[in-house]
This record gives sequence, structure tokens and C-alpha cells, in this order.
Amino acid sequence: MKIEASAPEAVAIAEFLRGLPPEELAETRAQLDDEADYARSLDVDTRWREQVPCAFLDDTTGQCVIYDVRPLTCRAHTSLSLDQCEAAARDPERRTPIDKHAAPAAIFGLAKSAITVACAEAKLDARSFELTNAVAIALNEPNAAERWARGEPVFDSAVTPSDALDAELSLRNLVRDGLLAPERLLKRPLNQNEKNAAKRERRSRRGRA
Repeated sequence: MKIEASAPEAVAIAEFLRGLPPEELAETRAQLDDEADYARSLDVDTRWREQVPCAFLDDTTGQCVIYDVRPLTCRAHTSLSLDQCEAAARDPERRTPIDKHAAPAAIFGLAKSAITVACAEAKLDARSFELTNAVAIALNEPNAAERWARGEPVFDSAVTPSDALDAELSLRNLVRDGLLAPERLLKRPLNQNEKNAAKRERRSRRGRA
């Protein structure tokens, strides 16, 4: 799967990686640059068909090396079936559905939407980015976090051609799962006068019914 992350999540992962020993950090930087270049050449379907693994999976153990700071997208995907996962990996073209636990999907999906809302309200870049590219920027670009906080589009190069399609598919999945779509949360909350006016309008409609 293509994994997405917000700018704050990418910054948190970069800070985590900076805690690695110097030699390991240097190796990680170089590997991330290579992986990021490759990830930019992939659309969602190609990544799925070719079974391209996440850059943060250990080649030997298959374990996530950033598990403690993994993105909310990853936290929301909790498979209920090993058999379904293995079937999907064996035959990518069939796109075997994988049942997810509803609670993590709802909780972390809502948390991801909340980050989007908070960034938008602060007039900061609220987009989601391809994970590998976003972390490479956060790790390698000088003062990336500070520049993002000033409103600079520092993560632009982490946008991939399939992002618009991914966003559409993500919203469809939210609707399918009965979760609150991010654009619903982005609506400006009513002030008290507007709430009172809306309440009076509802009462008036009930009286006319």
C-alpha cells in the first residue's frame, strides 16, 4: 500500500530517526533518498501490483523500524485475518479485501482528520504526503519543520501524481465505513449567535410541519 503522512507526522518520524547512531543515520539518509526517488515514480496501482514494500520495513525481519512513531494511517490498519493478508500478497490482481478492526480505524481515522483540521485552521499546509518523500524532506531539508510552521510549501516535492486519486479513494472508504469524512470536520464551527439562529430555524420548521 501507499502510506501517507501529514507534515507533523513526517517531522516526528525524522526526529525519531535523528536519535540513531551517526553511522546508521547516514545510511538511513542515503537509503531514504533512493527510496523517495523510486516512490515518486509509482502510482497506487503499480505499487500494489509489484508489491513494493514500505521503506521503513526491515529487510531481514520485516518489522517496522519506526513503529513507535508510525503514521496514523498505519495505526488505523489492523488486520483481522492473516489468511486474507497472505492471499492479497500472493495474488495482487485479485485485490483480496482485508477485514480491519473497526475501533482503530475509527479512532485513528478521526485523529488524522483532527490533524488536518488543526493545520487548516492555523493556515498551515494540511495535505497528506507520500511517507518516504515526506520523511526524507523532514530529515534532509534544513529547518524543514520551522519553514513548514512559517507557511512555506516545503513538502511540495512529496506530492505524487496519484495523490488526488488516493484522496478520493480515502473519502470513499470513510463513507463506506460510516466514519466522519475530513471535509465535514473542516466546516467552520458556528458561533453562539449562529447556533441560536439555527435552533430557532429548526423550531420554526417543526412548527410548520
